[in-house]
Amino acid sequence: MNRLQFILLIWVAWGTVCLAALAFIIARPKVWASWIDKENDYWVARGRFSRGFAEKIKKVEKGAGMKILLGGNVLLSVVVIFMVLHFAAPRPFRAMLPPTVPKTPRRQPAH
Repeated sequence: MNRLQFILLIWVAWGTVCLAALAFIIARPKVWASWIDKENDYWVARGRFSRGFAEKIKKVEKGAGMKILLGGNVLLSVVVIFMVLHFAAPRPFRAMLPPTVPKTPRRQPAH
């Protein structure tokens, strides 16, 4: 596996994960909200987050911010994948191309 194939594989995986998460958030918002609540309650109980900070995180993760972030990641993944495929396209071997016609300058007509 060369470097460009590795980059392509990473971006395809990242785009797939982001698209799956976005689809899950849109399709099952109540389940997503309960997971977010459980996660933030866990961190508050362990003393890692304050209650106020956890509420701010919940607001972002349950709101449009998370959907916009995931949608942007999916869009970025698609753009990078197309760029990698475009720039990784092999260039034709010049010896196999037909010869180019030399450009000869045209004579200017006499005035």
